[in-house]
Amino acid sequence: MVYFHPTIYYVRYSILLRCYRIMLFGKPVNFKLITISVFFTLLFFVQQLINLFFRLLDEILYFKYRAVNIKEPVYIIANPRSGTTYLHRLVSLDDNRFAYMKFLHTLFPSVSFIKLTHLISKIDKKAGGHVTRLLDKAAEKLFSGWDEIHNMGFNKAEEDEAPFALSLTSVGVFLLFPYLHLFKDTWILDNESESVKKDLMLYYSNCIKRFMYASGKNKTYLSKNVLMSGRLQTMLEYFPDARIIYIVRNPYQVLPSFVSMFAVMYRVHSKRLNDNDPAMQAWAEAGMAFYLNFYKFRNHIQPGNLVTLKYNDFIKAPVETVEHIYNHFGLAISELLKDKLTAAVYENRHFKSKHAYSLEQYGLSKNDIAEKLKVIFDEFGFEAPSE
Repeated sequence: MVYFHPTIYYVRYSILLRCYRIMLFGKPVNFKLITISVFFTLLFFVQQLINLFFRLLDEILYFKYRAVNIKEPVYIIANPRSGTTYLHRLVSLDDNRFAYMKFLHTLFPSVSFIKLTHLISKIDKKAGGHVTRLLDKAAEKLFSGWDEIHNMGFNKAEEDEAPFALSLTSVGVFLLFPYLHLFKDTWILDNESESVKKDLMLYYSNCIKRFMYASGKNKTYLSKNVLMSGRLQTMLEYFPDARIIYIVRNPYQVLPSFVSMFAVMYRVHSKRLNDNDPAMQAWAEAGMAFYLNFYKFRNHIQPGNLVTLKYNDFIKAPVETVEHIYNHFGLAISELLKDKLTAAVYENRHFKSKHAYSLEQYGLSKNDIAEKLKVIFDEFGFEAPSE
């Protein structure tokens, strides 16, 4: 029985049930994983109840959000570890033009919740910023394991993956459950059933409408999402005028980093797993699937709505890259924004990731990657040396 329309509530509980069956009845039993999973599942249900409460409240207090039209949203997409966070935070400096989600917004995408946080923020500023500091300290504790990989915080610009992950329709679910290799049918949304795609996109697009109503009625939605390559065709069906910025980085650098990033939790709850375990290598396989899915559907994007960047070119000239993006999309770039970009790049000049990884560490073969991603190497001119 369906109690709520997908625009209000959508969770693919079948994924959770499959994970629990494997965890409880598979061999060997991992009691630490079970304990941590139960804890996070309880938190998940608390989040679901809070989110549902605020979304139902929207239907009473802010039902006009339904009339919001998402026009020409801008999406920064790529495989993980390709500079999307850096580019997103540079472009988000243009806050007169763009509205973008912060991490807290992605967890509770409702007008009522966002307006409540805005009110609390105003009061907190006048009272000395105690709540903000408390949230920052909580983020330091919660996300400390990600410091050298992806800097996170409740009040920082963040990708809009949480609506997918909390609907259990994202590979991000398998940060907690080390079973990605057993769920290959769920990696690429574009390959899933029409009913799953429809329900999920109804929910996701509705989340964006609520966010824009609360935060940016007269602005353009700006998103960065490193897993959207697997949803490109489906996303374009709902946002056909979307403007896409695609960053491509050599798979030899991306894939081991992808594995390392998404396997952080495995070091906590599944220490028995070796680096070359199928559960680990599945992340690299998923990364290759994302490369190929973007390549497959890239021609569905109108040429004027697509900017393709090479990672190394972007890192060498970030300000010039942003100017190129604006010129391609026909957007005016102010001198004030140029100054902000220059200052942000200068502040970031000494940053160098301490995130260490290698292909060999995860049992990945250069020849195998080059063979599977031949079209990517050929298209973007990446060198594919022999082993």
